[in-house]
Amino acid sequence: MSNEAPARILVVDDSEANRRMLVDFLTAQGHVCEAANGGAEALERLRSEPPDLVLLDVDMPQIDGLEVLETIRGAEDIPGVPVIMISGVEDRRVVARCIELGADDFLPKPFDPVLLKARVSASLWRKRTRDRERRLTEDLEEKVRALRQAEALRDAMSNMLVHDLATPLSVIRMNVELLALKQSMGLFDPDASRTGLDKISAASESLSRLVQGILDVARLESGQLNVRLSLVECAPLLADVAEMFAGPADERGSRIVVDEQVKGVRVFADEDLLRRMLQNLVANAIKYGGSGATVTLRAERNGDATVLSVSDDGPGIPDHALPHVFDAFYRAPSAGSTRWFGVGLGLAFCRLAAEAQGASISVRSVPGSETTFAVEFR
Repeated sequence: MSNEAPARILVVDDSEANRRMLVDFLTAQGHVCEAANGGAEALERLRSEPPDLVLLDVDMPQIDGLEVLETIRGAEDIPGVPVIMISGVEDRRVVARCIELGADDFLPKPFDPVLLKARVSASLWRKRTRDRERRLTEDLEEKVRALRQAEALRDAMSNMLVHDLATPLSVIRMNVELLALKQSMGLFDPDASRTGLDKISAASESLSRLVQGILDVARLESGQLNVRLSLVECAPLLADVAEMFAGPADERGSRIVVDEQVKGVRVFADEDLLRRMLQNLVANAIKYGGSGATVTLRAERNGDATVLSVSDDGPGIPDHALPHVFDAFYRAPSAGSTRWFGVGLGLAFCRLAAEAQGASISVRSVPGSETTFAVEFR
């Protein structure tokens, strides 16, 4: 038995007897039928809700079937539907004209039930075949577009990775070569050497974080990163993260505040993953909050949920960028500025890490006022 939905058929004939006979016959075949008593009504119905098939009488007053057919095939607002022309006059010239205008078939009056059923079934089969082919074509075109977008993203990711990896490597290489050159020349300056080693150490740490971020995102996406859930006290965790970033915040003229209401709040999570999520969020807040920004860490109960959040009172994120901030390698200009709000892998990691723990992460931003990233556990 076919799973196809009943076909909608429009019967157009100025004869009430013919309309009733056709509607009754086709309804008995399992179709859903409507009737129009002339060309004007038929065109109105076609424009409002196109059927799957039209049975169209040739000989009608005012607007005859040929005019209706010509209008159907020439109108952009009426999608192509199969049309079977019907006529009590078997004139080859009329039949030829119907075919020239785009009719799918022709039926003579009086109707032969076997022939009527066969031609209606054939026209509907061709219509459904064309519809399936169109859907397949559209689906294929969509997949091709998605593939091209994926290729473009892959190329962009490759370029960004090369750039982000090259920068710390260049710092390391430059300082190593400088130290080696001074040593070969018998020059030794403890302060300069210490400064060079500090730069090498910082660049190495940056490089290590980038590589670790790539590996973590890959593991989370593939489900290969082990998640160990336990009851985590939020107060000491947030205090540790705030202390870790106190130096970088001070260098940028910013400050980090832990909301006092965090005391006593606990959450069922993977402490290591949660710590790294908070580190990424605080690092972003310090980096993009701007000079003098205040970064606030909170943990609070909200009904049956526990919410940990990181807020800053910096320039915010543009509205058009908000849906994409958790996409890997997505970058958008910060609100009111031409500089880039670069999320790299940090926020992509946060999204994947939240999902791995059964939590969700969201962002709310008011350009020129504040940005808040919230991780919600239920």
